[in-house]
Amino acid sequence: MNQKIHIFTFFQYVTSAINSIKGFIFVIFLSPEAFGIWRTFYTTINYARYFDLGISTFSYYRGLIKDFKKSYINLIWRSVYVLIIPSSICFSLVAYKYFNIFDMNIILMAILIFFLSFAVQFYASMASIFKINRNIKNLIIMDISLASISLFLSSLLGVIYGLNGILWGMTISYLLIFIYLCIYEKEGLSMQVAAKNYLVRNKRFITIIPNSFTYYLPGAVSVMFINVDLWFGANAVSSEIAGFFGLFMGFQILVSIAPSSISTWFYIDDAKGINNDLSKLLKVCSINFFASLTVALIGLGLSYLLISIFLDKYMQTYIFIEAIFWTLPFFALRNILVNIIIIRNLSLIFSSIVLILILIKVYLFSIDSLDLYSFINIVRSFNIIFTVAIFLILFFSKITNVRNYSKL
Repeated sequence: MNQKIHIFTFFQYVTSAINSIKGFIFVIFLSPEAFGIWRTFYTTINYARYFDLGISTFSYYRGLIKDFKKSYINLIWRSVYVLIIPSSICFSLVAYKYFNIFDMNIILMAILIFFLSFAVQFYASMASIFKINRNIKNLIIMDISLASISLFLSSLLGVIYGLNGILWGMTISYLLIFIYLCIYEKEGLSMQVAAKNYLVRNKRFITIIPNSFTYYLPGAVSVMFINVDLWFGANAVSSEIAGFFGLFMGFQILVSIAPSSISTWFYIDDAKGINNDLSKLLKVCSINFFASLTVALIGLGLSYLLISIFLDKYMQTYIFIEAIFWTLPFFALRNILVNIIIIRNLSLIFSSIVLILILIKVYLFSIDSLDLYSFINIVRSFNIIFTVAIFLILFFSKITNVRNYSKL
């Protein structure tokens, strides 16, 4: 089983690399201001994946129990009707902000945003169903296909039509994957209504949500913690700065892929031991930290060469890279530590603290005197504070004595 997980992890990071490369292609033909608009729009729509309130992730973990497999697949399908479609309708209201920017009819813009937000959530739900069925091969095919098709279509149409071309390329990519799933994955798409459904018969759907929050909140608030830097920080300075910072976010994700995969490799091989042994957890975190620091130092020089040679109009991005890259090791620890937080049943404590940090950040970003260097200082300071906060939560919760949830 570990071999399958290693293979899936490898291709997951290949997918992340392909998605990161998209941003570097877009900046070739988009101005910093246009790229800032796209990056803000994209991170907003992509955040829709968290609006199923953790049902797909919760169902994946619980659905691995053989007797409940079909029940939890049904639960995911119920979330499509109860949560995903209504939340996608709400997301379509974003069209009011963007229809003029994309020079598009507001109704057409609303339809596209509805489809994209629905597709993002539906895609995550299908990924969980594949995992429950242990169909890793098809999940990898779906991931790589979407990333590759999106890279090709968004780049091709983007060169010709700018922001609108990227939007249509992304929409068509999800549509093609949806058609593929309907044709070739009928069994996975079918709802198992004939199954003895323990959940449907004995619990109302709403009663599942408090349990799914354990899996939902840490990831949702962690991603929001990062995104508010772009949503409320960089955009508060200017759309052009949002473009420079958006490119920096691409560098940040790309450079963190290798160190995260190394530590994930160690984590997979001894997940139970790491979850219960503080010394093993510190060992994995140390490997992640120093691997990230090494890659960050190498990336510092390479990114300067890349920008100065090929992307001279984005030269100001290097200000962010030079100032914030050294906090990358703290950023890269996030994935491992958030997993531990979930397993140790510390989700509510962690999420509450991160939400407080988010509110403080948003307040600091809202100050009228916010300039570029104030923004940079806030971002790099809170990157460190975030990681230190996780360690303090684990330490004061007496990690070695907290109930082990890894078997649930």
